[in-house]
Parts: sequence; C-alpha cells; structure tokens
Amino acid sequence: MTFQKIIQNYLGLFSALLILTCNLIYDWSASIDMNKVMDKSIDISSISFGFLLAVLAILVQANNEAIIRIRESGNYPTLISLNKKAVISCGLLIIAALIFIGFDLSSSKASLFNHSVRNIFDSICLSILVHQLIVVFMFLDIFYAIVKED
Repeated sequence: MTFQKIIQNYLGLFSALLILTCNLIYDWSASIDMNKVMDKSIDISSISFGFLLAVLAILVQANNEAIIRIRESGNYPTLISLNKKAVISCGLLIIAALIFIGFDLSSSKASLFNHSVRNIFDSICLSILVHQLIVVFMFLDIFYAIVKED
C-alpha cells in the first residue's frame, strides 16, 4: 500500500481520533459555543450530503468524457470509497447534531447532565465533524484533479 493510499484511507480517521482524544483530555469544547457549532454543522452536513449523493449519481450513471476518464484513471474505486465515507459521516453528524440540539445540551439544564458525559458527546461530535471535512475535501481533491486532466 502506497503512502498516498494510506493517507486516503486513514487521514480522516486518524484526525478524528486525535480530536476526540485531545478534547477528552483538554475539554476544548467548553471554550467554544457547541450549540452554534452543532447548529451550523447540520447545515454544512446537509448541503454536503446532497452534493455527495448528486455526484455519486453522476459518477454511476453518466457516460460523458470526464466520467469515462475518471473510470479509466484507476481512481474510481477510491472516489466511490471516499464518497461513501463522506456520506456516512455527514449522516452521522446530522443525527448527532440533532440529538445535541434536541436535548438542549448547551443550556443550564445540561448542568444536570454529567459534565464528563457531555464532554464525551462533544468530543464525538467534533471528531465526526473533522472526519467529514477531511474526507469531503479529499474526495473533491481527487475528483477535480481527475476532471482537470487533459
């Protein structure tokens, strides 16, 4: 396995685990407005989710020159894999953010909610967000590099 394949397969996961661990240790989420982060992450994830599914439909169904070039480049399975990872992380983040906002974990009522449990939930949400952003941008990087080739 080449270094590039290792990066494509594990950078999102490694970054998510790093953020998860650091937030559990240092509780960074206490210094940011997690309610706003989760609220905006629903928007970002929903838009990304729709975009990724539209691109997937184009990749699978279209037969124009650019799509044929993508299929012949050898990166088609990588693109599909990154698309799948990104769609799953978008869906997970939407669900986690809706739970966060639905239970109003940022309010004073959340003081009844154990701080360590809240820190764990914040860490999971932040790590999914980081994973999603990295995987989406890796997907876009490969997609546009292939499409741009002459």
